[in-house]
Amino acid sequence: MNYFSQATMLKAINEIKPVPSFFKDMFFKNVETTDQKKVAIEVYQDNEQVAPWVHHSIGGKLLERKGGQIFEYEPKEVAPMRITTVDDCLTATPTEGIYGAKTPKQRADALYAKDMRELYNSVDRRVEVSIAESLLTGKLTIKGDGYDEVLDYWPADLAQQPYKKLAGGALWSAETSDPIADLRAAQQFSLVKTGVKPTMAVLGNDAAQALLSNVKFNAKLDVKNYRSAEIDIREITYGVSYLGRIVELGLDLYSYTRTATTEDVPGEKVVVDLMPAKKVLLGSTEARTTLAYGVCHIIDKRKDEIQFFALPRVPFSKLEDGGRYVGIKSKPLPIVHQPQAFYVLEVL
Repeated sequence: MNYFSQATMLKAINEIKPVPSFFKDMFFKNVETTDQKKVAIEVYQDNEQVAPWVHHSIGGKLLERKGGQIFEYEPKEVAPMRITTVDDCLTATPTEGIYGAKTPKQRADALYAKDMRELYNSVDRRVEVSIAESLLTGKLTIKGDGYDEVLDYWPADLAQQPYKKLAGGALWSAETSDPIADLRAAQQFSLVKTGVKPTMAVLGNDAAQALLSNVKFNAKLDVKNYRSAEIDIREITYGVSYLGRIVELGLDLYSYTRTATTEDVPGEKVVVDLMPAKKVLLGSTEARTTLAYGVCHIIDKRKDEIQFFALPRVPFSKLEDGGRYVGIKSKPLPIVHQPQAFYVLEVL
């Protein structure tokens, strides 16, 4: 079997277990691929219009279309790769003394499987980092080799942006603060602007601790015969915990503490909190989003042709004097069609 044929590699990566990605799995379930160079992005507000009364002799009355904007954008490519050299194949690993020696081919096969899994997962993390930035800052920064762009989703008018930074006595660490009132106001903003009411709140680690120890929040838990809020902490998956529910708001509470390491500038590694410690993100699975993937191309020198793939992940391989290169190409683009359906609170 030729492990490095395109068909075999495509089949192999479908067996790789993806990295848990809370934001993607929760808010970006709509996945689309395209074989076009650019993707159409529609960003709009729902204003929940009501049909007007009109006399039957008139026939009808025009209803203004929902406002928004449509523009095109070319998804940018990520293409992590690894190289396996002759020395890699000839060098025994420390575990071989325990489990028995391997042949050079067995080492090469093991490295190939390990590399493809880690490359695939690195793309998963890039997607989650991009989604987190889009939801939490209203923009997507694309910076790397050959790229330096920013895609904006939030309105330019600060008053229309779904973001609020608390201060002074309103900080959740203060006894005078009222987290439930803050969350209710955020829900109302999104509901008025888009017609979508957030039903989930994702909290950073510090924000979660501040909420759980907040005086007014805990007072709600102590009210007899009136279940305003309830705490039921349990881990869902690594880095994600369910905290409970604010019943009066219909709001489920989660904490998200995963990190990822980026290196958008060569040599500068940055550890990114996928959910910043002092922030809260309110959202709903009903909010319209799309995880789009642009078309990727592979140059097949053996067949002397260029192949195009409208797929989320496209593996590739090439044999050169230095060794065997393997990699994965992808052009992910998270699209937030209703940016005001998500609301960010900075509570500390």
